[in-house]
Amino acid sequence: MAELHALYPEPAIRASGWLEVGAGHSLYWKRLGTAGGIPALILHGGPGGGHSADEPRMFDPGRYDILTFVQRGWGKSTPFAS
Repeated sequence: MAELHALYPEPAIRASGWLEVGAGHSLYWKRLGTAGGIPALILHGGPGGGHSADEPRMFDPGRYDILTFVQRGWGKSTPFAS
């Protein structure tokens, strides 16, 4: 059985913001890792699925350009719980 790799260090946020998706809703997003690196998209787990702040740490920030966003109505996305 293969040994699990330890998580990488927490990458710095390169950019973040809100994406307007209509009807008064905005999705919070952030970019981490290396600009121009291997693209990696982290998707929210859906209603009740949540996500972990450690998910970006699964990718080597020196090799990957990581984009993550928060599902509508959750976390920093607005409006909250709507």
